Amino acid sequence: MLPSTLATKLQAHATILPSQRELLERVLFQIEFNGFQHIHLVGAAGTGKTTLGLVLAELFSDSMNLAYFSAQPDMSTSQCQQLLLQQWFGLSDHEGTLMQQLEQPQPQPLLWILDGQGALPAACLSLLRAHPVHIITTGPEVLPEADLNLAIPAITVAEAESLLPADMLRSIPAAQRLQAAAGNLHLLLEPDRIAANQQSSVLPRSPAQIYSTLALVLALLLCTGGLVFWWLYQADEHQVVEADNQLRSPVSAWSPVQQAQSTSSPDPTAQTQPGLSSGPEHSEQSGAVSMLEMPAAELGLDAVEAEVDVSLETNLPIVTPESDAPVDVVLTDAETRRSSFLHDEAELLSMDKAHYALQLGVFASVAAAERMQLSYPELPVMIYQRQSTNQLPQWVLVLASYAAASEARAIRATLPAAIQAETPFIKTIAQIWQEIEDFQQMQGNRFE
Repeated sequence: MLPSTLATKLQAHATILPSQRELLERVLFQIEFNGFQHIHLVGAAGTGKTTLGLVLAELFSDSMNLAYFSAQPDMSTSQCQQLLLQQWFGLSDHEGTLMQQLEQPQPQPLLWILDGQGALPAACLSLLRAHPVHIITTGPEVLPEADLNLAIPAITVAEAESLLPADMLRSIPAAQRLQAAAGNLHLLLEPDRIAANQQSSVLPRSPAQIYSTLALVLALLLCTGGLVFWWLYQADEHQVVEADNQLRSPVSAWSPVQQAQSTSSPDPTAQTQPGLSSGPEHSEQSGAVSMLEMPAAELGLDAVEAEVDVSLETNLPIVTPESDAPVDVVLTDAETRRSSFLHDEAELLSMDKAHYALQLGVFASVAAAERMQLSYPELPVMIYQRQSTNQLPQWVLVLASYAAASEARAIRATLPAAIQAETPFIKTIAQIWQEIEDFQQMQGNRFE
């Protein structure tokens, strides 16, 4: 059951479609009873995303502190924070920061409705998910970071008939109009745009365009055939020339001496076939051929093989194990715990739980977190891994530790301008301990 006030306000919206009303009831139920922090409504263009966002904003305007705006394609994190600061707290960026206000107790729950007409500000969403803020976004694609993705249902034929006037239905049935609009409410209610799209899609091509296309295809085929014919002709001519110039000589049987001579020769091109040259070079090559035809015993083949074997044995390193007994490596509890961490969790767990830290950012990939860490080598940035509310891993960058919150605020004021623009906020070491322990339990590693 929905809360009576919200149910009453929802029933008062007589202009929304039945499928939209059913989806809004599901959203209200999930927020009220399941406590999802981030709900994302998925729908293509013209499915009513903006209408649903406006209705939700009106429903929660009395019970929650509401911020509503559309995401622009080039919206930065600082611009997003300025809009939230202005709509939630009525302040400008000169009067305070969003993170400072979020650290204060809130008289009403905070709700952010973001109409995703453009690209969603991922950095700002990641920053807000670390605070007790309800988030409802809309967009054309599924958002993996959201706790729950709900698909906006397609409009039915009956709903299309209720939207279209009777004179339009007499000319073209509602089902045909809905199919032509592909579920887009804007195209459904604007038949002139549908007719223009259909005419542009079936516009016949002129004869000149058809002839030019055929001529281009024919020219490409002729060029391709000519290149293939030339390549085959060159290959056949080259093979014929090589066959005419090649002298066929008797092939001697393989012997280990021939392999040893070919292996020891530094220049393979120096060996030529017998009978191709005359003079001293021919006599040397003839001598090599006669040696190949000599029996192995006369050439001292056993001695050659023995010499090769000895050289191979002398070049191999001889490793003699000191003991055949297995070596037992005993790790202490601290070493066992440290070996299960990939980042700076062990160092953070050794800090005082009553101290404080500055959280610089939360990232969905370790590569992005390490890039930011390397961007500021002068800062002792540490990384630890935790799990998000939808059980996905996150990598958190912090500076730690500080004995008092005032000391952390003083350090925050000295950070580079680019980091201050992301508005780092203060958290306790005890919170970091809990997040690390929760992630280790999810991975199956429990430590006392």
